Amino acid sequence: MLQKSQYEYSRYFRARLYSFFVYLFILISGGLMAYHTITQDVERQARQSISNIIEHMDEIFFEVDETAIFIKHYVHLPCDALRRIMTVRALTIPSGLSMELELPTGYCSSIDGFSLTPIHPTSDASLFLAKGYIQLNALMYVTNGISTELSKKYFLDQIDIRPYSFRFQMHVGQLAISMPIEHTNLIPGMVVHSDLYPYSISVDYDLNLMVDDLHDELLITLLFLLFFPAVLSYQCYKFLTLPRFLAREIRKGIRAGQFRAYVQPILTKDGSMAGGEVLVRWHHPKKGIISPYEFIDLVEKGQLAARLSTTLFSQVAKQLKPHAHNISTKMHLSFNLSAQQLLDRTIVYDCVRFISVMNNEKIKLVLELTEREQVTKEERIFEMYNELYAAGVRFSIDDFGTGHSSLIYLQMFEVDYIKIDKQFIDLIGQDAISNNIVNNLLDLSQRLEIPTVAEGIEQVAQMNYLQSHGVDYFQGYLFSKPIPLEQFITEWLLNTTRPLEAHQ
Repeated sequence: MLQKSQYEYSRYFRARLYSFFVYLFILISGGLMAYHTITQDVERQARQSISNIIEHMDEIFFEVDETAIFIKHYVHLPCDALRRIMTVRALTIPSGLSMELELPTGYCSSIDGFSLTPIHPTSDASLFLAKGYIQLNALMYVTNGISTELSKKYFLDQIDIRPYSFRFQMHVGQLAISMPIEHTNLIPGMVVHSDLYPYSISVDYDLNLMVDDLHDELLITLLFLLFFPAVLSYQCYKFLTLPRFLAREIRKGIRAGQFRAYVQPILTKDGSMAGGEVLVRWHHPKKGIISPYEFIDLVEKGQLAARLSTTLFSQVAKQLKPHAHNISTKMHLSFNLSAQQLLDRTIVYDCVRFISVMNNEKIKLVLELTEREQVTKEERIFEMYNELYAAGVRFSIDDFGTGHSSLIYLQMFEVDYIKIDKQFIDLIGQDAISNNIVNNLLDLSQRLEIPTVAEGIEQVAQMNYLQSHGVDYFQGYLFSKPIPLEQFITEWLLNTTRPLEAHQ
């Protein structure tokens, strides 16, 4: 597997970073939504429970009101008769214990009958907690001049309901009653007042018991929060790493004219210029000049090779056209061509247009077939090759011997040049085995009777060795690095004779 370039790695890193942010966003958003949903469900359940409690307690107080109105109709009767009536009516009231009626001459109760002083505690409030006559702690309710003792335990039973993670309290005046159950980690909840009577019901939440009650729901929610964002984040990463998406910045750069043609001269044995290889550099507005090694893989994966080639053909034709009449000796300009472009007729249009604009038979257009991709034997490829060859385009095998397409190209096409890759040039003079590898490769080229171009020459010893082994053309940093097209025109094209000794 080919190692990713620094630029390509940065694009993948950015995709991972964006996907991580998507994961965090969905995780946090999902967590907040889950928290909101759970708290809303808890509050809804608590509110419903309080509503039921208040509804039942209001019914009890309403029955006391009805009983008081009923007894008021019999205040003219003797206390003994009233006592029997109040005893019966008190027993019909849930939680009712005793009743006491204030008379003009004293008090009449359902327990002791007539007395000059009240047996029930008194207060300015109509509903209050106090020491009762029957129970030590009772709830006293006064209405229409009748005091009713109600069982506190009965009201405690009304607020002792499930779930036990809810702690309900009844507030009467400044006092509150609740079940004597130990709760820890209490979280204050809501308070709801009765619309009819002077009391309220509050609820607090026991966090520990609530976690136990919601264990299954919380576990499912947690698994969902971990799994669902991860799936979406992975899908986001797959989308962001699609070749066409990764190459989006390259596509914008091509439209903005950031990709510019560079040329590396190619020399003959006697040192005169034979032509040049058209290369590309990305003049990135933030990252500076980027070499093709950094982005060429994404160009091909993003199906942008044809568009980039069109840009280079246009640049070279536009800048070279004014000097075409000054070219009096034969030279060739080579452009790199990937396997995918052999299936796209754009390359035919580009080549025909370039030859037509140059309108100079001295300039030969050469397409270098790269070995980055494997070519397939399709009828369309042969048709395009024949059409290009008939138009005057010649072909070269780039990076000969480094990939899997060299022999296929030789079998499919009539090749005019073979380029020996730099990695073989670097083997020259290292050891006997390395020399044998280079010798065999050069021998194969000569047996095929195809002119050879050695690229990547950086040392004089390499140059001398290649000259002695019959190499026809030479290219490398020993003579010139790839330079901007306009510089190539002024320094090389208009000054074609450069003795090799000048560079040694």
